[in-house]
Amino acid sequence: MRLFWVIVLFAFFSTPAPALTEDEIQGYLNGAIEAGGGEVVIPPGVHLLKKGLVIRDAKKVRLIGLEADRCVLKLPPIAYARVKGETPKGADHLITAGMQHVVPRMRLRIEVPGERASPQLAFVDSIEGDTIKISAPLPFAIPAGTLLRDDNAPNAIEITGACENITLEKLCIDGGRVATDPAFHTQSLACGVMVKGAYHPEKDPEGIRIQNVKVLRCIIQNHHGRGAAFYATGGGGLEDCTLMDLSAAAVDLNAFSEKITVRHNHMTRCLVGVDLTDTRDCIITANEIRQCGSGFSLRRICNLSTWNEGNQMLDNLIDQTRGNAIQVGAQTARTLIEHNEIRNAGKNGIVISGENQTVESNTFFGTAIQDIVRDP
Repeated sequence: MRLFWVIVLFAFFSTPAPALTEDEIQGYLNGAIEAGGGEVVIPPGVHLLKKGLVIRDAKKVRLIGLEADRCVLKLPPIAYARVKGETPKGADHLITAGMQHVVPRMRLRIEVPGERASPQLAFVDSIEGDTIKISAPLPFAIPAGTLLRDDNAPNAIEITGACENITLEKLCIDGGRVATDPAFHTQSLACGVMVKGAYHPEKDPEGIRIQNVKVLRCIIQNHHGRGAAFYATGGGGLEDCTLMDLSAAAVDLNAFSEKITVRHNHMTRCLVGVDLTDTRDCIITANEIRQCGSGFSLRRICNLSTWNEGNQMLDNLIDQTRGNAIQVGAQTARTLIEHNEIRNAGKNGIVISGENQTVESNTFFGTAIQDIVRDP
């Protein structure tokens, strides 16, 4: 078995190549994985992804483009519809005020207001004009204007299984979102890069299965989900990337991820710059975050000790947040927030709770409320 396999997908660097199909790219990736490692080079062009690429149980695989702004991996626009009028319980059809890319046999999530114990789903049986016939009667009434969206919207690139030393480099990863699209709560769907390690929310992982995933010099844009999400991942990180126009966090470090570095990235018009949940020993440094809901958010969900400790936020520029620039929640510890420049925070500069936290040598300009709020 060869440890390194180079696949060249173009004849000459200066000659435009035809767009590759998703199946072709996935086939080259599968070949590199089976060979025990290798490099897949994406030529200039817009390469459409319908299902999303999957890198599973891989070691030493590199997916690289020639130039980030010319080598585009692009998802189609998300499928959704908006209900026209109030629809009663027991209805077997939905009259819409418009829809895009909804097709029979699609599973739709009903974005109902408020909290429900489980996702509310409807399965498309057929479509006639503006009417969606569903396979089973509605178990509840839904109000006018309710959004329906594809409940299986793909991530552009998903890295899962027992992966080690995976690199994505010099690619434009486009989610197909446009300014007129409504905002959706897609969680782990419709992301640019989803690194999905195995974990249990209430068990300390004995060994993190995904190690050292790096996203370098990429453009990640126009996604309904997160730009780059790392779940149950150790090492690696994101460097020299541009992340913009995202409905969720630009970078999400989550679910027992540790020792990840997010360095020298530019994040613009995202819900959050970097969102950290149940992480430890991650370093967020030398990033520029502009026009986002907030810059950094650190919070605890799990009940396990030793997590949400030792994270560092150093030498970042955060400008024009709509809310607090940095928010550190309760039951976190040993966070270092140092040498950050915070400009024009829409609410507070830094809001911090927890134990043994260090906040030093940060500068503030134009904060709307208070520069630093401790234990609110």
